[in-house]
Amino acid sequence: AISKTASMTSLKKEAKLMKIIPLNRLHETAFAFSDISVTYRTPQWNSTGSLSGSGRTVNGFLLVDKGNCNYNWVGGNTDLSKGGLIYLAKESKKVITVTERPFSYYNINFTLTDTADGEEIIFDDKPMLITHSVSKNIEIICNSMLSSTMSKGGIYKSISLLCELLDIIIKFYIYNPKTKI
Repeated sequence: AISKTASMTSLKKEAKLMKIIPLNRLHETAFAFSDISVTYRTPQWNSTGSLSGSGRTVNGFLLVDKGNCNYNWVGGNTDLSKGGLIYLAKESKKVITVTERPFSYYNINFTLTDTADGEEIIFDDKPMLITHSVSKNIEIICNSMLSSTMSKGGIYKSISLLCELLDIIIKFYIYNPKTKI
C-alpha cells in the first residue's frame, strides 16, 4: 500500500513501513540515526569488472575516491569518477561496472528513523546523484567518519559527522542551483 501526503510518501514493504522525505524537507522531521557504518573499499572485481547487489538493507552514500565506474539501478544510471557522490536508497538494487582502475570508494551506511512514529526514512525510492564533484570538506568528513566508526565510542562523532555531511549536501547541492545535478 502506498499513501501520499504533500511532504512525504509512505511505502509498505515486507511489513516495514518506510516513508520518503526528500532531503530538502528533512528539516521538518525529528529523526534519529542508527546502524551507522563507514567503509573504504578497493574491491576485487570479477572478470567483467562489475558487481551486482541485491536490495540494500540501509540507506547510504557512495563517494568515489579513485577511478571511474558506471552505477546502474532500475530506471537509471550515471557515470561516476573521483568526487562523484550518490545517495543509495534502502532496498535499491544496483550494478557497478568499473571503467577505470584502480577503483576505490567510501561507503557510508545508516538508518534514519522518524522519532514521532518510528517509521524509517528514505530520501527517494531509488539512487540519486548528488554531484559529480564534491567539495574537499566532504572528502575530509568521509575520512573522519571512517576513523571514528573504527574507534571505541566513536558513534557520537559519527552521528555528528553524518549530520554535518547532510547539512553540506542540503545547503550546497540541493538548494544551490549552480551545483545541483
